Amino acid sequence: MSQDVVLEVFYPHPPEQVWKALTDRRALNAWMMDNDFEACLGHQFQFQRCSPLGQKLTIYCEVLEIEAPKRLVYSWKEHPTSEPSRVTWILAPVEDGTQVQLYHRSEAATSVPGFGISIIDRAARATMNDHFTAPIPAMPPLQPASCMVKNDSHQVLESLNRRTNWHYWLEQRLAELLIQSHL
Repeated sequence: MSQDVVLEVFYPHPPEQVWKALTDRRALNAWMMDNDFEACLGHQFQFQRCSPLGQKLTIYCEVLEIEAPKRLVYSWKEHPTSEPSRVTWILAPVEDGTQVQLYHRSEAATSVPGFGISIIDRAARATMNDHFTAPIPAMPPLQPASCMVKNDSHQVLESLNRRTNWHYWLEQRLAELLIQSHL
């Protein structure tokens, strides 16, 4: 089953500044996750984060395509042995800024990055309450999927989680970093 996230965001900053926010290790750490990214074709890197429960989450990636400051593609795996999903960034200069398109495509359910729960996701879970026997606990954002109840609705919830994380990162965290910093 294909699971896609497609987002388009405008930033009132030049493409070179947005590109740096997507490819600079320190900038990525500031708006997304700790990492060892290098903008080099074939570079294998990891995103890492600790959950509020102290669990370490590692995302295994490899740079697949790079065309500065226009296009960046990397694989994304939650486990070293899972099928990778694919993250594609496309930057286009437009009047007064940069239009950014993000595509995160997954063919295999095991590679869906479901490490975030938001209020929207909790509401979605509430609508699927026939799968749950206990009250739905409140969870903070960016909770790992391993903390979620696993059932038939797991794939739907993971897809919602992925969308929620990318929305949060691009529309809030990255936007704030671009405003506050001089990359």
